[in-house]
Amino acid sequence: MRGIGRWGSIDSRDGDNGYDYNSGLLSGGYDRVIKGHFLPGVSLGYSGTF
Repeated sequence: MRGIGRWGSIDSRDGDNGYDYNSGLLSGGYDRVIKGHFLPGVSLGYSGTF
């Protein structure tokens, strides 16, 4: 399982509006060796901004 997040802000300047941002990612996976040489696996992930 792994999670990553980013956040920050941009100040307004020269008449342009500033903004804040947040984003995140969560992912995980599983695999297993079968019969010594076959390695099937699955993974799932989710990302979003808010």
